[in-house]
Amino acid sequence: MINDWLLINYAGYPYSPTSLMPDNGLANLAGALIKVGANVLILDYCTINVINKLTPKNIMKQLNEIFDNANSSYAKKNLIENTRYYLELLRAEFVRKQRTARLLDEIFNDIEVEIKQRKITGIGFKLWNGDGIEGVVKIAKRIKHDYPKIKIFGGGPQVDVFMHKILDYNCFDGLVYGEGEEAIKYLAQCGDDFKQYHKIPNLLYRNDGQNITTYEKIIEKLDSLPMPCYDEKVYPAMRNNDKIKIIVVDESRGCTNSCAFCIHPIKSKNIQRLKSTKRLISEIETFKEKYKIHTFRFAGSSTPYSLMNEFAIELINKKINVVYSSFGHIRSGENADFETIRKSGCRSLFFGIESGSDKVLTLMRKKINRDMIIETIKKAKRASIYTVGSLIFPAPGEDNVSRKETLALLKEIELDASPIHFPIVMPRTDWYENPKKYNIDLKDKNRYARISFKWKAKMIMPPQFWNRLPFSIDNRNHKEIIKMTAQFIKDVNKLGINTSVTDEMYIMSIRAGIEINKFKDEIRKAFFSGDSEKIHSVVTSINKNI
Repeated sequence: MINDWLLINYAGYPYSPTSLMPDNGLANLAGALIKVGANVLILDYCTINVINKLTPKNIMKQLNEIFDNANSSYAKKNLIENTRYYLELLRAEFVRKQRTARLLDEIFNDIEVEIKQRKITGIGFKLWNGDGIEGVVKIAKRIKHDYPKIKIFGGGPQVDVFMHKILDYNCFDGLVYGEGEEAIKYLAQCGDDFKQYHKIPNLLYRNDGQNITTYEKIIEKLDSLPMPCYDEKVYPAMRNNDKIKIIVVDESRGCTNSCAFCIHPIKSKNIQRLKSTKRLISEIETFKEKYKIHTFRFAGSSTPYSLMNEFAIELINKKINVVYSSFGHIRSGENADFETIRKSGCRSLFFGIESGSDKVLTLMRKKINRDMIIETIKKAKRASIYTVGSLIFPAPGEDNVSRKETLALLKEIELDASPIHFPIVMPRTDWYENPKKYNIDLKDKNRYARISFKWKAKMIMPPQFWNRLPFSIDNRNHKEIIKMTAQFIKDVNKLGINTSVTDEMYIMSIRAGIEINKFKDEIRKAFFSGDSEKIHSVVTSINKNI
């Protein structure tokens, strides 16, 4: 048996306020372990304290200056000023890398203390990309070297994308793909015995150099899931104001869509499963009574409106005062009772729009069209819901006509916010498996997978200085794609649409008591510069009203 566990969350530098939200995946796993009688501690390093450790005061002041002057400087194309800022950004990045090495030593020391005090026999890492995976691998290798009897496992969405390739790091005894709550119960029972691994669901491991994938088991009845655990003794990062205490609630899993670019149907399958309204109300009441938390976000990528409508009615009938947000979806928008949903406390919905061109939407396999987008978004806006609609630009098949169609759509529906991202080809999606169908050239798939796993947007640097991914779409390389995305963002901003706000940020601004545009500007600057004092001040304001 593996009866004493550490669950660890390290993702590198936290670049956005959503990074500071509690990790619902680890809280769910903790609940599952507690239910089978295991002991567990969550060490979460996506915190304000980490931002503080990675950014000395002098670097923070320089980055603040760059942020304040960047728009005017870059707009004027002042070569001398831009060169100076670029050199300062390089220096800041170098300093953070140096400090990251020290931070990883501190994290290892923290883990070692717990290993000795708690007699830890099992460790689970949440795996991220970029500096997150690089840091985790360094820590895991040290643990494996110094404590070879401890079993180390990795999990999270990155496993579903890259699968056995992660085992090449030679520091994990196994990886959990799909849904982790069932797997971790088996790992607690027999994860210390390699001969039993074939019996454990959702497990990836190697035996004599051969990749092994055990049978997949999904949780069919979500009401059977144990309550997630955010107790401070289990999740000590929840003690003070190091985290933004907005909880992500697993109300549904599975997605009936099959978008060509998306990993969700692979991660959680095409079979949609729902928690009952009764269970959801019980969770919300528990969060209020036990943790004094009244703010949350639904986790599901395709929450059906039937569930949202029924849940909203129950919140109203029971007079439960909350603020929350969720994914919305364009299809079946006619079934949404947005007025009731808004009245229940839902202040923002995030819609995956992706394009305003029917041609591009069809190629994406979105199963929606312009008319459906217009009808659903306008209906949500009439209910005074803050509407956020994501876009991917330039997507496969993009041309000047589709570009104009998307801008025209945005002008018509008047979204409150529209985060825009360049296309990323994720392994195991249809873009990756069938690239020729989308005029995508990956050149060498294995090399692309290795590079993309470590790739992370350098948020401290302007996009033109990010590392390039080795792919092209419609004969445009990654550099050209990023340039097109940057220009498109400028054009969308000219329409008066915010491109830097998500639904989570909107409900954070409500709880902070700060108007959303002011909140966005303050928080972007603070995270860019590493101004931990400012971030702490804002987070404290949010948590006071959570």
